[in-house]
Amino acid sequence: NNVLVRKLVGIETSGSLNILFTDKTGTLTKGKLEVIRFMLGNLNEYSGISEVSSKYQNTFINSLIYNNESSYDKELNKIIGGNITDKAIMEYIKINKNPNIKIIDRTYFNSKNKYSLVITEENHKHFKYIKGAPEIILDKCTKYLNEEGFKQLILDKEKIKNKLKTITKKGIRVICVAYNEENNKTINNLILVGFLFIKDEIRKESINTVNSIN
Repeated sequence: NNVLVRKLVGIETSGSLNILFTDKTGTLTKGKLEVIRFMLGNLNEYSGISEVSSKYQNTFINSLIYNNESSYDKELNKIIGGNITDKAIMEYIKINKNPNIKIIDRTYFNSKNKYSLVITEENHKHFKYIKGAPEIILDKCTKYLNEEGFKQLILDKEKIKNKLKTITKKGIRVICVAYNEENNKTINNLILVGFLFIKDEIRKESINTVNSIN
């Protein structure tokens, strides 16, 4: 089985295991966070940005690239700066910031607020983008954007919350994204853009091992 045993007693010991503890990140998994898909307020899920309308894409992309400490270098095809979550998000979209859109104010993420916020200006029009924990942001949303980029009333938040619970139980991290067109730092009367599902995927060579243990 191509197993190198440093001490022969290890063979006997492994034959009587009831519980095996193993490192996960980088051992069973790739050790890299990836956006695997996103979900709208109507619970419809998509794997790629191209699957939704251009009108929705515009708000979705702006929400992700301006409220983000990472940036995309197109020439090097490389993500620069930011934490692992921001890098995963920027890797997912790989789009440069528009120099005509200016960030005029921001609130950085912290463990107390559980969200980050930026206010942008373009042609004297303001947009406020919020990204963070669903349990904080969802309750502040009154509407959501559908696939066509139109605003719809959120009628059943409990249904959304139950869906998110099912997702997080699978070991998937959920990031909520919302916005409105106000020039202030409050987080009321938000429009839900969607939920990003982020996961450190299991390595291909680990799948058979994990399945045999289960």
